[in-house]
Amino acid sequence: MDQYDVDAVVYPGFISDMYNNGGSAAQSSSDRGTGVLTSNVGLPTVVVPVGTNPNGYSISMQLVGRAWTDAEILGMGYALEQQAKGQQFTAFAPVLKYSPIQRPSHSYEKGRPSHSYQNGSSSNSVKTERRSAEQLDQ
Repeated sequence: MDQYDVDAVVYPGFISDMYNNGGSAAQSSSDRGTGVLTSNVGLPTVVVPVGTNPNGYSISMQLVGRAWTDAEILGMGYALEQQAKGQQFTAFAPVLKYSPIQRPSHSYEKGRPSHSYQNGSSSNSVKTERRSAEQLDQ
């Protein structure tokens, strides 16, 4: 990468179509499709969702950088994510409230964690709750 002044290699990420026990199923577990090869050799790697294919499955791009350029690759991945707007929302869980300018601060009261998010002068508190599997099924 240094010889050709390449900052990152970008290629399709995970295989996005589902296969039904056919010969093509082996593709979905290949090293290229999972990022295992690049992460095992120590290269910083990030996979970013960039949209969906005609069947509605997620499409992603994988960015691989030079050794020790983790922050740069994360920055490139963030920039790609902002441009592609490929985030998908599931029907199984509600969309989480998120604002990139909020910063979490942690406090503990009576032995239970409470996470509050500071946004300017106002603050919103989000308290954690423990629920049993039976309560979640209702």
